[in-house]
Amino acid sequence: MQQGREITLYIYTYNEKLNDEPEELEVEDEKGEKRKITYIFRKNEERNFKFYYDLLIDIEQQLNKIKIKKTIKNGAAVGDLWLGKYSSLRNEAYCKGKNGGLVYPPNDKGFNSAKQKMPFSWYHIFMIRYALVYKESKFSFFIFPFIFLIISIIFILLNNLKN
Repeated sequence: MQQGREITLYIYTYNEKLNDEPEELEVEDEKGEKRKITYIFRKNEERNFKFYYDLLIDIEQQLNKIKIKKTIKNGAAVGDLWLGKYSSLRNEAYCKGKNGGLVYPPNDKGFNSAKQKMPFSWYHIFMIRYALVYKESKFSFFIFPFIFLIISIIFILLNNLKN
């Protein structure tokens, strides 16, 4: 049963390997049928975090203003990484399928099944979540510094383990 609609915003990140030249890829759909698609990527089409941060804040405020009812927990579809009340993140890059061909990423493989570098760091994701969700909480004044401290300690420990 379909519960709502989505507005998809694609986040473009430049890849030096493609060198602004058309890249033809052979992809496989869910039925195993293969087809060719062509991409042309350019560095000047990439946007920074602030652009997406401001855009997400604006979109969520507009949807709140007209009282759009959310139908999915935390605004995320199955397999997506939730960002706000209405927004989520998913890397829709093709990934390897069961037969070794490229397939559209299945939901059960998570928001980044292609295992590519994400356009936002986890700190950026937390900043978005704080601005869109946590800030509304009456306990956020106490919770935010505590969560930030815990995350900082985890990152420090992980960095020390690498060395």
